[in-house]
Amino acid sequence: MLASRARRETSVALTSTLHWFETEVLTEERNFQGLVRLNTDWVQHEATRRRTRRVILDIDSSESPVYGAQEQSAYNGHFESVCYHPLFVFNQDGDCLAATLPPGNVPSAKGWEETLLPIIDRLHAQPQTVVVRADAAFALPAIYEALERRGVGYAIRLPANDVLARAIDDLLTRPRGRPGYAPLVRYRSFQYQAASWDRPRRVIAKVEHHLGELFPRVGFIVTRSRERTGPSSTSTTSVGPRSSGSRRARPPPTGPGSRAIGFGPTRSACCSGSYAARSLWRQFEK
Repeated sequence: MLASRARRETSVALTSTLHWFETEVLTEERNFQGLVRLNTDWVQHEATRRRTRRVILDIDSSESPVYGAQEQSAYNGHFESVCYHPLFVFNQDGDCLAATLPPGNVPSAKGWEETLLPIIDRLHAQPQTVVVRADAAFALPAIYEALERRGVGYAIRLPANDVLARAIDDLLTRPRGRPGYAPLVRYRSFQYQAASWDRPRRVIAKVEHHLGELFPRVGFIVTRSRERTGPSSTSTTSVGPRSSGSRRARPPPTGPGSRAIGFGPTRSACCSGSYAARSLWRQFEK
């Protein structure tokens, strides 16, 4: 793939061969674009064979540490290293659909538009339903608006703030009584509009009380879903240890809008009978 048969017979893994590939072959734009298309075609060919109607895209950045004075490498305060800060897009099967190599000192979401949007447009041409998941580094109004214009569902983690904390203030206190060994997990769905947003969006809070921990674990995501739900609701579950696989639910709250919503790595059981809640749980479950 990298060279002629004669060169391959010697060894394509030699430093000189890789140097030649990077400094001569990939310096030509048509060769570089051809390499990009090669990966895309392979992944798309496999996806076509599986006949996947729905694709979940995970976009995230990572650390690629370097040693020495590499071009465009820089110190990253979060990783506390001199590195590059690559940006990746994966599907739910772990296939890498796109990757870029920004300098180490750029924000995590730098270059999201030219990396993510062409993939979404290509999948919509199939046609395929697309859902995007990301961490708090991608909690940007420009991303929400771009995905909404394309009719793409998303689940993006939100950094906590005082306004969000006040919306779940009553969930932060553990209920009276002797705590059980199983974590007490409670969810709340509500409408929220940050100062930089053009309109309110749906936010889901997750509060976990664990035995022996003084403070609860709290997380927020902003979502776009086609499921029809009420303006605000709360749900509670008690989830056993993963190793035992036990799952027992507390009685769900009453009311037409009651439901359980999950996000992140925790695989809690939905305690509500709402079909919309179960559907949304499966949609964004990691």
